[in-house]
Amino acid sequence: MNGTAKKVAVIGAGVSGLVCARLLVGRGLNVVVFDKGRGVGGRCSTRRVEILGKPPILMSHGVARFEKLPQPLHDELLSIRLIESDSDVADSWRVRGGSSALCKHLAAGLNVRLLKQISSMNHDGRVWRVEDVDATHEGEFDAVVLAIPVDQARIMLGAGAMQSELESVRVRPVWAGLFGFDSAIGEGRSMPSGVIEQFNIMPDAQGDMRGVVVHMNEAWTREHLEQRAEDVMPLIQSAAMFEREPTFAAAHRWRYARTTTPLGRACIADMARQLVVCGDWCMGEGVKDAVLSGTAAAERIIAD
Repeated sequence: MNGTAKKVAVIGAGVSGLVCARLLVGRGLNVVVFDKGRGVGGRCSTRRVEILGKPPILMSHGVARFEKLPQPLHDELLSIRLIESDSDVADSWRVRGGSSALCKHLAAGLNVRLLKQISSMNHDGRVWRVEDVDATHEGEFDAVVLAIPVDQARIMLGAGAMQSELESVRVRPVWAGLFGFDSAIGEGRSMPSGVIEQFNIMPDAQGDMRGVVVHMNEAWTREHLEQRAEDVMPLIQSAAMFEREPTFAAAHRWRYARTTTPLGRACIADMARQLVVCGDWCMGEGVKDAVLSGTAAAERIIAD
């Protein structure tokens, strides 16, 4: 690869991975982003639901709001009116048009390969060779950035010093319920107590359409973790105690939703092998934490 730009594989197209890739491309590096999903975003996902031919409801069922982001990204997003202050929660921001719009913006202009689940990466002392689950060779890279949930990172790293550094990190799952209504519901209602930890009425409603996202607490989620979404959905609906039947209902399981014990630093790196690991779980669990971690990962690659 002599005489060419440093080639970097970023595995994971959530906020951390996309922020990292964007910064690397801005410095002239050749970057390929891989993600096993059908779209970018990770937990910054938005479900678009149409009911009875009415305007769609946008439901951000992973991350609905976040702290002010680091500069200059925050001002960039403000300047294009992609984010706005959330009047319901102090010092809180949200993405206009649903959380997935943030990652679509970050991914613009990047070489992103979706539906690519990377299962193997091997360093031969010179370059990394990356393969997907079908044993398809995806290329040779000078450096690799793992921007995936910590449990998946442990598997990819295998036994060794870097895996050991992640042993203290703990994350937990969340079951989310998504409910759509074809007319307004009680906007001022308090969150039901007990097994629900978040009850969010989506702000991007048009007309009388309303979307509600419910996150269940840890104990309830673990009790029902391996059940099918279609079986869990009515249980969440019952816990939410809606005043009437929703027109749309679904459930989504986030296996790696909340960080209970973060790493405590922005990323970890083995620069002898040009390998960096990042993610929101390094610093916490929010979008701000993801941005900080992705930025730190890019800085390690650029500085070396």
